[in-house]
Amino acid sequence: MSFPKDYHITAADETVAHAVARSLHHEQLALTKRRKARKLPKNMCPLKKAQAIAGADLIMSGGDPKSFFMVAYFGSATTKDGGLGFGLGADVCVIDGQNRKTDHHTLAAVSSHAAARVLGRTVHSADRNAMREVLRPALAEIAALWLRHYKTFNSLVGREVAIITERGALLGKVTGGRETQFCLSTWLDSHTASGAEIPNLCNTVKTESRKAIIAVKNDEHQWPPQWSRIES
Repeated sequence: MSFPKDYHITAADETVAHAVARSLHHEQLALTKRRKARKLPKNMCPLKKAQAIAGADLIMSGGDPKSFFMVAYFGSATTKDGGLGFGLGADVCVIDGQNRKTDHHTLAAVSSHAAARVLGRTVHSADRNAMREVLRPALAEIAALWLRHYKTFNSLVGREVAIITERGALLGKVTGGRETQFCLSTWLDSHTASGAEIPNLCNTVKTESRKAIIAVKNDEHQWPPQWSRIES
């Protein structure tokens, strides 16, 4: 079942929000497949080609198209527990002479539950693009951490994390295995989150003119605060 993007959702419409999130996941999957099947000029700069494939779902990109570049984009994902969700995909291309090797990484997986909370508590509509734009600052911060502070990114395996933006926070855990991944299971809206710490951190993002802040959860016996910022 599909929903018009202006379909109104309230915080109380949890069942509807979850149905919309599942529907948008399938739409995202189809969109990603169509984009990757696009035929672009063979002599097109590989970085620009990757950016064109990502389209409006481009989160960040950079590097030298003659040697190394990364393109991170918003897409569909299946979380490690088998649930449907949205992902932060990163395609890394290393070019060495005539040889080119591209590796795909899923840096973050946003669960369908977290997406449903964004839709019902922050976006209040079935607009996929609006949901992506709410998540964009958090996903950009994760991509930047992976690109610029790879050791720090990997050192977070096993930790509970919060990626805090002006509009709210994604909460979850960093998992290891074949690749390190931020598995983000829920969303707290800055205006409706209980307690003061998350709303205060959201306000800090705004006052510091940051895209997002990544924080790790302290030991249960350390109080306050519950979350400690990491530099990214």
